[in-house]
Amino acid sequence: MSSVELLGEVVCTFKDHEFEVEKHVLHSIKIISDQETCEISGMCGLSNGELLLADKYNTKIKLLNRSYAVIATCDVPKSPEDVCSTKDEKQQ
Repeated sequence: MSSVELLGEVVCTFKDHEFEVEKHVLHSIKIISDQETCEISGMCGLSNGELLLADKYNTKIKLLNRSYAVIATCDVPKSPEDVCSTKDEKQQ
């Protein structure tokens, strides 16, 4: 994960253990209140297809919908290093 303000989708194929990029798409994850360059320090896919991102430099957790648009944020007191889901998938 790199220090960027865009989230990209990269589709790869395996050819003898090498990656070949077939296409890539960029999506902005910067929001108006961001003071710093976004750095994604953690990412977690949710069972409904949404993503949680830890934005280290802006001290936020960002929720992205299936179209990779930021639909909610949560300010956290310190720079998040990672994010994960703790919900038991069987309880849905």
